[in-house]
Amino acid sequence: MASFVGTFDEFIKYINPRVKNVVNGISRAYKNEVGQCEHCESTDAVLEAAHVTGRERPVIIEEVLQDYVNGELVTVDLEVFENRFIQAHDPISEVIKVLCRPCHVQYDNQVKSTPEQETIEVVIKNSEAESGHISNAEITDYLRRVVPSLDEAEIERLLSLSDCQGKFDVNFAVLKEIPAGSDMDTIRRYAQVNGYNRWSTRRPIQVGNRMFLVLTQWYEGNRGPFLRWKSELSA
Repeated sequence: MASFVGTFDEFIKYINPRVKNVVNGISRAYKNEVGQCEHCESTDAVLEAAHVTGRERPVIIEEVLQDYVNGELVTVDLEVFENRFIQAHDPISEVIKVLCRPCHVQYDNQVKSTPEQETIEVVIKNSEAESGHISNAEITDYLRRVVPSLDEAEIERLLSLSDCQGKFDVNFAVLKEIPAGSDMDTIRRYAQVNGYNRWSTRRPIQVGNRMFLVLTQWYEGNRGPFLRWKSELSA
């Protein structure tokens, strides 16, 4: 198959129609297996495949491309990309929710309320115990819960790029401070680097008079260091 050479934005524009078809193909049997909307339990409506929050198509595409980006240029064999994109949907139950159209729209638009501590801990412990893996959504939800309870020194370390690189091997600081009371346009501006969202625009963390965004750019090599940091906090 041919190769693609271009910017990330150009790749997204080029590949989106194809990956939509790929998702439809790999989710068809799963939708039939589930047989109903996972939210309203309707069995009569046409069912759609919705990507789980934190595992949206752009997130998966960026994760797949991390080994094929040099500066702002993407160079990738399209067959290799497609195979890795499909693999990133396994197991499909952790990536796709089966929803009817109204519930799909509601799911995409909703801003989730902050989970309680016990819920977050159960999700993370189950994930670690079953597969040794923690998802991006679990990481960001955990940070949203725990950051307000951290001391000022630890918060400052999470704001420091050099400290975060040393602790988690990430490319950006775990927290990004924004002006308190920022509107959505301001939040989006602070969340981006070179036109790409690096921090979540949803549910900024409020600590006293300060407001922070949470990093979304967590890859396989960062998850182990994150879990070790989490264990250190719990010790």
